Amino acid sequence: MVGLSFSRSSTILLALASTISTGVEGVSIYDRATDYLSESVKFVKRAATDPVLFKYSLLRYAFFVNLEIGSREDSVNVRLTDQPWFWVGAKKPTNCSREESRYNYLQCIYVDWSGLYDPDRSSTFRNVSDAVLSLTQSDKTRFTRGYYGTDTVKFGESTLDNVYIGVANNFTQAPEMGIGVYDSDRQTFPSFMESLLQGREIKSLTHGLYFNWLERNESYLTFGSVDTAKYDGNLVTFNASSNGEITVVRLVSAAFGSPGDMEELNPVQNLRANVEFSTSRMSLPDTVIPGIVDRTDALYDENWGGYLVDCSMRDSDLVFEFRFEEVNITVNANHFILPAYGVLGYRYQLRGQDACSLQISPMSRYSIATDLGYEAVLGTPFARHTYLVHDYTNRQLSFAPAKFNVTETNIVELDSRGVAPLFTPPAPVETDPPTDTDPPSPTGDSGSTTNVGAIAGGTVGGVAAIAGLAILAFFMMKRKRQPTSDENLPPPPAPMMHNPASSSPQGGQQAGYSHVPYYDVNKGNEGTQPAIELAGGDYTWNNAGAQQVGQGNTHPQFGAPYQGNTGYFSEVPGNQTFAHEMPTQYR
Repeated sequence: MVGLSFSRSSTILLALASTISTGVEGVSIYDRATDYLSESVKFVKRAATDPVLFKYSLLRYAFFVNLEIGSREDSVNVRLTDQPWFWVGAKKPTNCSREESRYNYLQCIYVDWSGLYDPDRSSTFRNVSDAVLSLTQSDKTRFTRGYYGTDTVKFGESTLDNVYIGVANNFTQAPEMGIGVYDSDRQTFPSFMESLLQGREIKSLTHGLYFNWLERNESYLTFGSVDTAKYDGNLVTFNASSNGEITVVRLVSAAFGSPGDMEELNPVQNLRANVEFSTSRMSLPDTVIPGIVDRTDALYDENWGGYLVDCSMRDSDLVFEFRFEEVNITVNANHFILPAYGVLGYRYQLRGQDACSLQISPMSRYSIATDLGYEAVLGTPFARHTYLVHDYTNRQLSFAPAKFNVTETNIVELDSRGVAPLFTPPAPVETDPPTDTDPPSPTGDSGSTTNVGAIAGGTVGGVAAIAGLAILAFFMMKRKRQPTSDENLPPPPAPMMHNPASSSPQGGQQAGYSHVPYYDVNKGNEGTQPAIELAGGDYTWNNAGAQQVGQGNTHPQFGAPYQGNTGYFSEVPGNQTFAHEMPTQYR
């Protein structure tokens, strides 16, 4: 079985932008692109008020969004990532035979899933001369080659003009839309998020992510805003680490088991954990894995590259509880145990039955993450149980326990203060009022006298207090009329303690998981056996009644799973290449 599973993390990827000669020494591509965006970006509807629907592909173990690009509105599916790169496929090989070229074979698979964008037929396309797209994973068989241009992109109900897009003619990985942001000296062109900001359609480089329950498969992204109806309590804010990574948080402790029978994962103590929504697995210290495997009766499969379990475990009451300083997040079995699909949509088998995947991995298998100093990686299963906010303006990550299957919305646009204005102080604790006891009434015989000095003093004090209040009100009204600068805005609120999220969803439509046919270059030989390298172990091919798994889009869901933890992306240096991404330690 070809190892086609991989993941990418924005904190693992970096870029160093070079400069080119434009008549002015040292004018960078990024600066020229930013000026161009400021002059020409135009919106039909503001992104900050428009939630964008995205979905999850079980065959790719990845979130994806459907876009329409160019004047012809070519429909493409792109993987949603936390990187700044945005590129799409523009060519399908004429020969998709695996025997002729494994690279062409893979490109055909990804084209069938994603669709194609044709810049030659778009009247709004503008080529960016001498700008080469060249992305490569640490696994050198995963690459993207092409060039850069600008065109119109429609997402949700919004349309953005003059967006910088990578146009790929040769690729062996899924097209992607990165919603992350790097510093301007580490990326060639403005990212999609920066295009929104330069066009003044959002006020801050932030986005909110609501992943929702898996079977519901309706997730929402908001640019420059958050949906306060989608989470419980207050958002808890984590400041960037010392090297600027906004996705690194301190994981205080964790437990695994069933309610009332939770076992502490003792090695999980104050770990440096990275939150990666686009990584399909959660990676934990190696020493905790055996206990989890025993509890789930999981079996490691070399062909799969991970642990397989009986799918009945998805309906179990097993949970992870991840504890942070001010919030606990509970992750259900339904989200860390998923149906196991192979590279071309085959369903893996375990003990003669359809298998599921335990989306847990030992940290030692995520070598790049450990090299960067991460002690745990909290991927998609964790992210699903949070409402997640990336704030690149303030270099902060915020999250709160998510509410599942919520249809109500309350979109709040964010400015340079980030999520600080959304903080709601806890309600005061109600206490019984004290019982007043009336003092004894004086009698005429008591000889009581009225204290005239006390009355006079009280009167003078009262007049002085009223005058002071009047002066204070005058200055407050005067100050209120003055413009407020960002420097005077309040800092983000202190974190707020939350209760663990509920372990049960509130309904949600069940999705069917069916066998998917292998990629057939002849489109008609349904009885042909799959590639020999896909066989092995407990895996058996079952093509009876095969049909494609629909994900609510117009393209079939073929392709390899993004099982993660095998490498990072870099733009490979070469002729006329103006970006090169490097691991974090080489900043």
